[in-house]
Amino acid sequence: MFCSSSRVFLCAAVAAFALGVKVSPGSAAAASAGDVNCDQLVDTADLAALLEIVSGAPDSCGSADVNVDGGVTSADVTAMIARLATAEPTRTPTSTATNTPTPTPPPIGPHITYFGLADAQGIPLPTAGSDPQDNPIYDITLAGYTLGIHFNIVVEARPGPNPAGGVLQPGQMVVNENVDQAPDLQIQANRDLGNGSALVCDNSLEPTPGVTPGGVRGINSSLDLVTVAHILNDLGCRFITKLASGDACTCANDNGVCGGLKFVEGSTTVQYCTANPGGIGMELQFPSGDTLLSVQVRGSSSNVVGNPRHIVVRVPTQFPTLTPLPTDTPTHTPPPTFTFTASRTPTITNTPTVTPTPSQTPSLTPSESPTPTASGTPTETPTPSATPA
Repeated sequence: MFCSSSRVFLCAAVAAFALGVKVSPGSAAAASAGDVNCDQLVDTADLAALLEIVSGAPDSCGSADVNVDGGVTSADVTAMIARLATAEPTRTPTSTATNTPTPTPPPIGPHITYFGLADAQGIPLPTAGSDPQDNPIYDITLAGYTLGIHFNIVVEARPGPNPAGGVLQPGQMVVNENVDQAPDLQIQANRDLGNGSALVCDNSLEPTPGVTPGGVRGINSSLDLVTVAHILNDLGCRFITKLASGDACTCANDNGVCGGLKFVEGSTTVQYCTANPGGIGMELQFPSGDTLLSVQVRGSSSNVVGNPRHIVVRVPTQFPTLTPLPTDTPTHTPPPTFTFTASRTPTITNTPTVTPTPSQTPSLTPSESPTPTASGTPTETPTPSATPA
């Protein structure tokens, strides 16, 4: 029986908890229609594959025409949701009951195609594994960054199923004119960014006269909805929206150089990215350690929000350490360099230079030897020889 529009999401959620749903008996065409991923089952995995095809991906199995009307449109998404809600599970109820808490809910609202980081050029950064909750970890040291700045935050989305029927386009509003209400892009951190300023949109992109650009508060469960809306708008102020792949904030990696602007994922229709040239600045600096970023996108002109995504931004912890202190201690050690005392000992060696004074006394005695030259008077003794003449 077809679910009413008010109960489609609930019905689809119940169907998602089944381990698998076999195609109902019937004609071969009816049996294959809906098995979008060709695994001989019709389940939530086929719904996800159908959304890709409606957004432009190829129908590789030729079974995406769920309502068998000769085309693949948003009407097939509605038919798939209804089919999942009314189909009979093939697994035993006991196994279904034991697995009920673990399955994820079916995709609803705009679907996030990419959520991650890019370097200052716009080249997507690699991940460094995942945390215990399977959230991707972005260790910025892998890109050569030692501080929590100079990288870009990138979110991409595409249309997703509308519980009321059809599909929902991703909203483009990054900041709401009424900051007491959330924008379409709803991105948040679990820790303060920058100085954690409580002011809304105190950023350097559109600075307010007399207001120093500040950071963004972290969100926790103790905050009221209005405060949460303020924080979502405050962080959203730092983002811009891109609608064409050729105008994207990101680019292809051409051996470490930006090789042309493009969306990260081919099925993306809207991209949201931090607008600061060269990546985020000091006003939005990430603290050392792990910061959890979460995002979800609301449908255009609707209150339906897509499933959230999370990433971990890891900033090295060595930069807050007091490394200048060891460099100060060597500067204090120079006073013990008593090299001046060593230079005085050579001055004592000048005393041997005084010892030449005895050498002056011998030089004085030769200078008095002219007295023997006065004995030249005996050379006049030939005067007695003159008397015999």
